[in-house]
Amino acid sequence: MKDAMREVKIGTSDYIKSQLLTKDPKFRLNLKYLFHCFQTQEVSNICHSVGHLLHSVTGRNLTAKEFHDRLAAKNRELQTKMFTLLANLWGSKEYFSKLGTEIRWMIKKLDPPTLFLTCSTAELFSAPLIEHLRTVNKDAASNVHKMTPAELCELDPVTVSIHFHKKWHSISKNLINAKENGILGVVEDFFWRIEFQARGAPHVHCVLWIKDAPILGKNSADEVKQFINKVCICTKPDANKSPTLSQLVSQFQVHKCNSYCQKSCKQNGRFCKRCRFGFPRTPKEETQIHDFIDCQPRSTWRLSEICCSRMTVR
Repeated sequence: MKDAMREVKIGTSDYIKSQLLTKDPKFRLNLKYLFHCFQTQEVSNICHSVGHLLHSVTGRNLTAKEFHDRLAAKNRELQTKMFTLLANLWGSKEYFSKLGTEIRWMIKKLDPPTLFLTCSTAELFSAPLIEHLRTVNKDAASNVHKMTPAELCELDPVTVSIHFHKKWHSISKNLINAKENGILGVVEDFFWRIEFQARGAPHVHCVLWIKDAPILGKNSADEVKQFINKVCICTKPDANKSPTLSQLVSQFQVHKCNSYCQKSCKQNGRFCKRCRFGFPRTPKEETQIHDFIDCQPRSTWRLSEICCSRMTVR
């Protein structure tokens, strides 16, 4: 990577990609090497930020002592630029602050987002992915055909991430942001980011601005309800007409309470278990729009989740 004899210079990220995507799997299957690459990329980002800071601050020919003295004196220019020093460091507070600023300006310019989407991967239940992992790693492990889906995903996290990114970009391009006949309407703008759950699986948070979508306050409640009913549905698909879709909804879209969501609470002097997501919920015959004040804490939390959660992938 640092070979001075290279005719064409190569960046840190390009070098890491070339190592991980080579035909020989010894790099992408080595977890220690993956963490080493992550550290190398972070150090490279920090060095780039420091170099940019020193080239943009007043008085470029500063000695280390002069720079330290200006920091000790709380020089306003340096303090302002120090905040942006970590702005491109993946996962830092400054990184998320930059993203938060972008989405706040989008909301100010475009009005509130029309839709908030969350797409999670079901990598352990994806037969094509599991078969692909067995194929590409058949020579890397002797017992790959006996491995469980979880073991296969743990063995090759790079391929799992690539598979997820390709699938999400395909969904985004061909279904959500299609120029004609988008499944949710014409998307004027969007913002999305990828996070990783505790088990290491990626999922997407996405906000969309749909063209000509009604906005509560500018349009009537009936118009908003009609739009919601057009793009959202909570009726379980008919198992006879759409058996595959019905099975997928039952498997992935029906909440089943367990130890993760059930919390102990005291009610009328007795302890009981209650789902922190509010299930089971009372069925409604028609779409209802909640009062804005009642929804504000939840919507604020959602927005902060988009901007300030712990990890993202560019």
